[in-house]
Amino acid sequence: MSWVPSLYNTAVGRFIVKISRPYLSLFEGIPLRFAGLDFTIVLGVIALQVIQQILLRLL
Repeated sequence: MSWVPSLYNTAVGRFIVKISRPYLSLFEGIPLRFAGLDFTIVLGVIALQVIQQILLRLL
């Protein structure tokens, strides 16, 4: 959401922040801001993909 700050002012934007904030807060301690952009979501997506692959191999 930091890439398009005006989305914070919409109902959809507030909903996305509300459901994603608890998960993304797990990565807040890792410095992922470069040139004013927050790349925390990238790490979050990669982590979800790794977890998905692990679970798929277990099944």
